[in-house]
Amino acid sequence: MAVVVAAVAVTVAARELPLPAVPDSLRTPAARAAYVVGHYWDAMDWADTAALADTAFIEGAFAGFAAVMPHAPAADAASAAAAMMDAAESAGCGRRMADIAARYLGEPSSPVYCSDCLLPLLGRAIARGTATQREMALHDELSALAPGAVAPQLTLVTGPLPAADVPTLLLFYDSACSDCSRLIGRLASDAALAARVAAGSLRVVAVEMDGAAGSSLPAGWVAEAAADPDAVYDTWRLGRLPSMWLIGADGRVVLRDATVPALGAAMAR
Repeated sequence: MAVVVAAVAVTVAARELPLPAVPDSLRTPAARAAYVVGHYWDAMDWADTAALADTAFIEGAFAGFAAVMPHAPAADAASAAAAMMDAAESAGCGRRMADIAARYLGEPSSPVYCSDCLLPLLGRAIARGTATQREMALHDELSALAPGAVAPQLTLVTGPLPAADVPTLLLFYDSACSDCSRLIGRLASDAALAARVAAGSLRVVAVEMDGAAGSSLPAGWVAEAAADPDAVYDTWRLGRLPSMWLIGADGRVVLRDATVPALGAAMAR
């Protein structure tokens, strides 16, 4: 999905956090997102105790930051998040910002849920000795699903998902979900993906999370349904649907909650 980051402002009640104007020389969505996360907090006055005490303002500002993070390269997002935490800790509100980050990035029900964005922050807190027991447990939970980890077992109505000697694109979806339908349409029109499926070098498994397996999926896709949707949501820590995961032929996670650009980049390697 193309992301165009413009100069906007996060406004909550009477407070406003002006966001950076992205240089016109930055053309790609990733480069523009990297610039925004890197400069997102430039205008934040961490010495302004009234602003820091304004829950609506500070949480709204963080939500805007979190919304951009997944679209920036992981290293840039992690660096920006660490710099934000350094500033917050210097201002004496590090614990508060850590709690906000855990809720906004680590709760699957959050509209800006991004476990890969949260992991570096949790690792940083653990290294500094400032992590709570819950944060350490959450770090372990998320690490178990991080790229490179063995993917958990997926039990479908037809039985356990069988292993494959080619990568598997898992698409968790709900046929009544409009975002899911749009994503399926976009993937269906991807010539490179269709060629891989036709050549047998990629398996696409669409897992319906609310009902029977779909019947109107692109040619070559495997239509399945979760045997126990609640268990799948918990085990895979699924947030909002749709959710795409790329699993390697070795059964290890390559991408989780992948975007279309990230999927394209991974398949191009």
